[in-house]
Amino acid sequence: MPDAAPACPKARRRRALGACLVCTAVGASSAALAVDRSPAPPTDTTRRPDDTATTAVGGSPTDADAVAAKADKGPNTLETVKAIAAHEVIEQKKRAAVVKDSVIYDEMDSYGDETLAESLMAAPGISAVEDAGEPRFVTIRGIQPNLNFTSLDGIAIASVGNSGSGERMNNLQLIPSDIGTRTDIYKTFGAQQAPDAIGGIIDIVSRSAFDRAGRYVFADAAGIYSTASTDVQRSAGGNHKTLGHYGKSAKLVFSETFGADDQFGIVAVGRYQQRSRNSVKRWVESNYFFDAAGNYLTDGSTGPDTLPGWNGLRAPGNFSTGTYTNYITNFGGSLKLEWRPVDAPYLASLLMYGYRFYENSTMNKTDLYSNAKFDIQDQTADGGTTQINSIYIKNRHDRWDRANFGAIASFDWDIDEASRLSLRAGHTQETFDNTQVYWGVRAYPTGLFVDYANDDHGFPNAIAVSDPRLLLGSAYKLNPAQAYVSPRDAQERIEHLRLDFTHNTGDEARGFGLASGAEYRHLNIWQDVDFTYYTTKDTLNAYLYPGATLVGTVPGFPLIDNAKLTDGLVPRLANNDKAYPNADFSSDYKYVEDIADAYVSAQYAWDRALLLGGLRYDHTRFDAFSPYSDDGGTTYTADLRKSKGGYSNLLPSLNALFKLGERQRLRFSVSQTLGRPTPGNVAQASSTSCAEDEDGGGYCTIRRGNPQLHPRKSTNLDLAWDLYFNGNNGIVSLALFDKTIKDDIYTLTTYQVLDDVTYKVTQPMNTDESTLHGAELALANRALRWGDQRFDLYVNATRLFGKTEYVTSDGQPRALDRLLYQPDWSLNGSAIWRMPWHNAQLRVSGNYRSKMLVDFGDTTWLDSYYDPYMTFNLGFSHRVSKHVSFKYEAKNLFNTQPTYSMGPGGRYRTEIDDYGRFFYFHIIYQ
Repeated sequence: MPDAAPACPKARRRRALGACLVCTAVGASSAALAVDRSPAPPTDTTRRPDDTATTAVGGSPTDADAVAAKADKGPNTLETVKAIAAHEVIEQKKRAAVVKDSVIYDEMDSYGDETLAESLMAAPGISAVEDAGEPRFVTIRGIQPNLNFTSLDGIAIASVGNSGSGERMNNLQLIPSDIGTRTDIYKTFGAQQAPDAIGGIIDIVSRSAFDRAGRYVFADAAGIYSTASTDVQRSAGGNHKTLGHYGKSAKLVFSETFGADDQFGIVAVGRYQQRSRNSVKRWVESNYFFDAAGNYLTDGSTGPDTLPGWNGLRAPGNFSTGTYTNYITNFGGSLKLEWRPVDAPYLASLLMYGYRFYENSTMNKTDLYSNAKFDIQDQTADGGTTQINSIYIKNRHDRWDRANFGAIASFDWDIDEASRLSLRAGHTQETFDNTQVYWGVRAYPTGLFVDYANDDHGFPNAIAVSDPRLLLGSAYKLNPAQAYVSPRDAQERIEHLRLDFTHNTGDEARGFGLASGAEYRHLNIWQDVDFTYYTTKDTLNAYLYPGATLVGTVPGFPLIDNAKLTDGLVPRLANNDKAYPNADFSSDYKYVEDIADAYVSAQYAWDRALLLGGLRYDHTRFDAFSPYSDDGGTTYTADLRKSKGGYSNLLPSLNALFKLGERQRLRFSVSQTLGRPTPGNVAQASSTSCAEDEDGGGYCTIRRGNPQLHPRKSTNLDLAWDLYFNGNNGIVSLALFDKTIKDDIYTLTTYQVLDDVTYKVTQPMNTDESTLHGAELALANRALRWGDQRFDLYVNATRLFGKTEYVTSDGQPRALDRLLYQPDWSLNGSAIWRMPWHNAQLRVSGNYRSKMLVDFGDTTWLDSYYDPYMTFNLGFSHRVSKHVSFKYEAKNLFNTQPTYSMGPGGRYRTEIDDYGRFFYFHIIYQ
C-alpha cells in the first residue's frame, strides 16, 4: 500500500539529498532493523505500496528538522550521508508496526560481485539453499523458498524455478544486490501485503537518483582467481571452453538529478562478470545393508533395524566421481527514470532491468555400481570389499541460459497532506534455455572387486581394485538411456497491477486511519522439453582414453573423448526415439494463473500505541495444461489437456505496536497467509532429468506432479521486543513466532533402480498440518570507538522447532521433528573495522546453518539432508587517491565445502563437493 505519510512541501523545496532526508525522517517506510552492513541513504521519501502503515509512537516533529539541519550544513559528503542514514535505519525500526528486517546496499561495504542471495545472508532468520556452494535461494525462519514472495518495488518478480521445473522460488543468484539501495524482509503481515507468503516477503527497493545530491559515479573493475580447476580438455563438449583459474568483472553506477529544480532523475547500473566454477564431486547414491554373514538385507526401503541379523553397518551401493569444468558469464543492468516536481503533489518513475546468467558446463562422471545379488566381504566399521556389477562412464554438456527482465511504472499522488493514491504496474519475465548433450557408456566386468575405506565421517572411498586391467579392458557399450540431445525451454511472465489509497496513516498521524486497495496478477508459465535418443551395438572403447580421474584414490578410469565421439561416431548412430515414446511429452506443461485481491485496513494511533487490523480477500483461478494419457500414464500424446481450478480466501490480520519507555518497543501480530502449490507440481505429469544442477545430489530424478494439491493456509503468531541504546546506534531485538500450516505440502521420495542407475522419484502430497515455532535474537552496535578506530558489530541467531506428519507410499503415517529446508539453528554475523588510515576498512562476515532435511523418504533411512554449513568472507579496502580505492576480498576464506547425507538424522554421508575458494582484487573509482 502506498505510504500514508503526509506530503512534505518543505522538503520539496529543498534540493536532492536534503529533501530525501527530511521526508525520510517524517514519512519513512517502516523499515526494520537493519542488518545495516553499510549505511546508505534511504531510497524513498515515502512508504512503499506494500508497507504496513505505521505511526510514530512518541515521535517528535522536531526529529525531521534536526535531520534536515544536518543535511543542510556544509557539503553533502558520502561520509555525511552514511552517518545520517545509519541513524535513520534504526530510527525506522522504532516506528515499524510489523516485524521487518532490512539489508542496506553500499558499493564500498558490500562484497564486490555480491548476489541478492548473498546479501540477504546478513539478516536474522535467513538461511541459504546453496548451488555449487553459493546461495541461490533463501529460507526465511525455516520456511522453504517456495513459500516466500519476492518483489521489486512491490511488483512480483517472475521465476521459472530450477531449470524450468515450475517452482515459485526466485533464483536470487541471478539478481545482483546492486539493483537496489535496500532490501526489506517482512516477517509479519498486514492486509496491504501480498498474501502468498508463509516464510516472508522479500522486497527490493530500487535505487533513486534522489538518494544523493547531484551526480554520482561508481566504477569497479576486478580480477578473479578460483583455486579449483579441472584438466579434461579432450572431454569438453560442443563449443565449450575453460577459463582455468581466472575471471574478471566490471560494474558501473551512474545517477544524476537535472532540470531547473532538479525535478528529474536518472539512475543507470550495469555489470559484467566472467569466471570459472570448476569442481570435483564424490557420491554414494545408494546404501546397502547386510547381515553379519555378508548377506544382503535391504537398500533402506525397509529399515534395516527392523530386520533380524543386521550388522549395524552401511555399505556403499556405488562409488561415483564427477569433474565439472564450468565457466559463467553474467551481465545486465537497470535504468530508472524519475520525475518529482517541486511544487506539484506527484511522483512518477519508470524502472527497466534485465539480467542474464549463462553457464557452460561439461561433466565427466564415473560410476561403479554394485548389485544386491552380491554379498559383502570383510565388512567392518572401517571398510570392506564389494563386487562391482557395472562401470558407467558419462559425459554431459550443458549450456544453462537464464534471463530475468522487466519494467515497472509507478505514480504517486498526494491528494492532500494526509491522503495518497498510488498506482503501480509491472511486467516481469524469466526464461530458461538449455540444450543438454549426454553420452554414457557402460561395461559389465567379470570378477571386479573394490576395497573401500571409510573416512572420519563414514564416507566410503574406493582404495583398490582387484584387477586394474578391467577398467580399460572391459567392453564398453552405449547406454541408450543416456545417449541423447535434449533441448529444454521454459518461460514465465507476470503482469502485475496494484492501486492503493491511504488516509491518515503517516508516522505523525493520530486517531483513525484507513488504507484500502486492489491488485491483479496474471501469471503464465510453460515448459517444453524434447529428446532425440541414439543407439548402436558397437563396442566403443576406441572413443575412450585413459583419463586422470580418481574414484576414491583409484586411478586408471577412462573418459569419453568428446571431440572424437562427436565427429566419428555420432553421425553413424541410429535414432532410438521409439524406445522412449513419452520423452517429448511427459515433461511439457503450461500453467495460467489469475489472482484478484482487494483489502481494507484500519488503524487507530495513540501517543504510545498503534492498533492496525485488516482483511484481504484473495480470489485465485488457474488453468493447468498437462500431458494427456488415456492408458493410465503408459503412453502420452503431444496434446495438453486443460483442467481448471481455483480457491478463494478471506485473510484477516492484526498488528499492534506499543511504546515501553523511550528506548523499548513491543510488537504483536496475528495473520493468515497462503502457500500456493507450484505450477510444475499442479500441471506437470512427469519430468526425468540426469542434470545435477537441479539437486545437490548426483542422482537422476523422476519428478511427478499432482493436480489435486490444495494451497497451504498458515496462521502466523508473532511477538517482538526491541531495546535501543548507544544513542540509537545499538539495538537488541528478540522475536518469538509460531506458525500452524494447514494442508502443508511435502515431497515424498522413493528410489527406483533402472539399468543399475538409481533414480530418485519424487511426488508432492498434501498433509494435514505442520507446525513451526522459534525465536530470533539480533544484536547490532554501531559506532563503537577505540581512539580513532571505529567498529560496527552485528550478530543474530535463530532457533527453530518444527513438526510435520505425512503418509508414506504404503499408507503408513510418519511424524518428523522438522519441516523441509528447516535448520535447527542459523547464525549470521559481521564486523567492520573502520580506520582513519586512507579511509581503510576491514570487514569479516560469517554464516552458519545446521543440517536441513530436503527430501522426505518412504522411511527414515531414505531421508536426504544438507549437512551443516559454515562460511566466512573477508574484505579489505583503502583509498589510494581522492576518488580511487583498492579492495581485496576472499570468499569462503577457510575453504569450507558442502556435503550431503542420508538416513536417520543424516547419519550417512553421501556426497562431498569441492568448489575451491575465490579471491578478488578491485580497482574502484567513486
